[in-house]
Amino acid sequence: MKEIILLCHDPGGFDVINPVYKYFVANGKENVNYYCVGPAAKLNPLNGQKQESVIKLLNQKIEKNSLSLLVTGTSWGNDIELQAIELCKQSGIVTVAILDYWSSYYSRFQADERTIFPDYYIVMDDIAQSEAVNEEVPKNIIKVLGHPGLDQFIKYYKGMSKKNDKGDKRKILFLSQPISLVYGDMYGYTEHKVINDLISIMDILPHYELAIKFHPKEDPTLIKNYAFLEEKGDLSDLIKNFDIIIGMATIGLLHAALMGKVVISYQPNILKPDGCITNKLGISSLINNYEKLHDVLKFIDLDNTTSNLDKILNQFIWSDGESTHRVCQFLSFLNK
Repeated sequence: MKEIILLCHDPGGFDVINPVYKYFVANGKENVNYYCVGPAAKLNPLNGQKQESVIKLLNQKIEKNSLSLLVTGTSWGNDIELQAIELCKQSGIVTVAILDYWSSYYSRFQADERTIFPDYYIVMDDIAQSEAVNEEVPKNIIKVLGHPGLDQFIKYYKGMSKKNDKGDKRKILFLSQPISLVYGDMYGYTEHKVINDLISIMDILPHYELAIKFHPKEDPTLIKNYAFLEEKGDLSDLIKNFDIIIGMATIGLLHAALMGKVVISYQPNILKPDGCITNKLGISSLINNYEKLHDVLKFIDLDNTTSNLDKILNQFIWSDGESTHRVCQFLSFLNK
């Protein structure tokens, strides 16, 4: 039986590729090898590989005619997945990329002056498909199959108690992202600005406590500067211990909403179109200045989580919690 290679670099890619790997291992019907590089290797050292080793391994498997399918994430700031896609396409190997977030649909596949699309581009819903086509991604390569990384949160949402337990302090977790490293100040704000604003508000509203969950690709200097606020550990475990989750435009806000938490998207002085998925879905609203954030936190009702979340979720294919199954069925079909 020929091999399926799964490859991811960024944490977002890991979120969608890792469930696929676990599904294949649990079912034992496919010959699968799994390579994590860069930040993904830190999340999963057991399957970690160096970037140059992955390309060498792919070349060896192509020479032996043992490879039938390549499945990758869609990383930023690194082209290992694009290198692998190009190498496999040149050798007639079917390639698939799985999207992890509702943004940058086209630019994820740009390398230097070239655009390297996979044979199939799995996206999570009709919103992603429409936005991808608007960015001139070829519609014929798009497959709307869901989001494997959301399955665990959908299952949690369907099984959780709707009651929130509140302590004396209101606990806020900020989900940082390396905005300044990737985009500079082109969005009108950075993670530095947001953190400083939150710290300032904590001084004014002493009944709140702030903690920060840093992104795996974060600037080490930033982490060092705010180490006294850092929360370490698995995000899904951390979210349970907080009342309010604040982010900029991270999928972690959607995870938190599905875990019954109040979520806030804070993007002060935003200069670009709002790409936050919870804002797009109507789960949260964009807060774009300090004064509004202060007022929201001062008067927020922790019992008033999104009451229409069921109605919102029912519009999307990924809301059934079966995205991983659907994606793996499609990959198995391609592997025949």
